[in-house]
Amino acid sequence: MANKDLIKSEENIIYEILYQLDGLEIALAHDTLNKIHLILSFAKTPIDINRIRESWFPEIEEERKHNVMKTPKIHGHDHTCIAYTSQLYIYYRTSLWYSKLWTNQCLYYTLTKDGSKCLRKFTKTNLLNDYKMTRFEDPLVNFLKNNSIYKRNLITKEFEILTILK
Repeated sequence: MANKDLIKSEENIIYEILYQLDGLEIALAHDTLNKIHLILSFAKTPIDINRIRESWFPEIEEERKHNVMKTPKIHGHDHTCIAYTSQLYIYYRTSLWYSKLWTNQCLYYTLTKDGSKCLRKFTKTNLLNDYKMTRFEDPLVNFLKNNSIYKRNLITKEFEILTILK
């Protein structure tokens, strides 16, 4: 039974790849698949898309970082990106007078897969709902059993939850 599930998941992955090539000329699709094969032949397993993006497409990575740092203005309030991974961007609402006193109440986030600048409140419930049924759900739940989403590394002062969502 497990073998059938594995074959089914492989078929779904191949279908998703072929769907991305839909409408291309055969030569262009073949060239694209050869480039992917070359990139993956130098990749370590499991595949780390951030590492591939940084080493093979540095100009795209720089443009992505530049776009992330743009401050979204929502309801007249300024937001500044304070941390990000390939999955999540965390923003800080800078235009509130009490933001220095209660920083946790001024944190928002957006997902990279959304492609929009729709900010959500940075809470445990929101994160669990957004990552339900993804590969990040189990590590996220395990982390949140013993830790707060606001927990920071003592040395670097970075959010420890970002290490899970890389």
